[in-house]
This record gives sequence, structure tokens and C-alpha cells, in this order.
Amino acid sequence: MTDDRRHFRRLRAPALWRLAAIGSALRPVDVSLGGMRMYSDDLLQIGQRLELELLVANEDALEFTARVVWSERLTAGAVARYDDGLEFLHISD
Repeated sequence: MTDDRRHFRRLRAPALWRLAAIGSALRPVDVSLGGMRMYSDDLLQIGQRLELELLVANEDALEFTARVVWSERLTAGAVARYDDGLEFLHISD
């Protein structure tokens, strides 16, 4: 038996994620239909809502509303300042 508590399979596809309001690029680590884990240099607050865009080659941008569910500060010299978990609340049609 596995100890994997995931509700959604992970997605593996080349794409650019960014914060819609300011165009800041995000560094996703793990993405599923339910949410994503990402690296960020910006301090995000638990419960904070974010408007995100997913840009895939030759496709229209998808817009997502997400909520920060956890955030951990990374050590000096890491790939970013924070490791964040987001839950997707709404995905555009």
C-alpha cells in the first residue's frame, strides 16, 4: 500500500506560469489539477488569493485563481527564498 495522499495526478508539460497582475514568472515544482507547489522569491501569506496565467506554446493563456495553503522559507543559497503550496480555486474556460 502507498502513503501517497494526492487526489490528482501530476502534470508534466513545458509551460510558463506567471502572476497575472504583475507578470512575475513562477517556478513550478509540482503541478496537478488541484494545485501546485512552486518556488518564489516573494513572501506570500497563507490564505492569500493569487491570479495566475498559464502560457503554453500555440495556445491561449489559461487563467487560474489560487489560494496559498502553505509557505516555507528556504535556506540561503537555495533556488528561491520560499517554497509555496497553492490550491486552485477556479480555472478559466
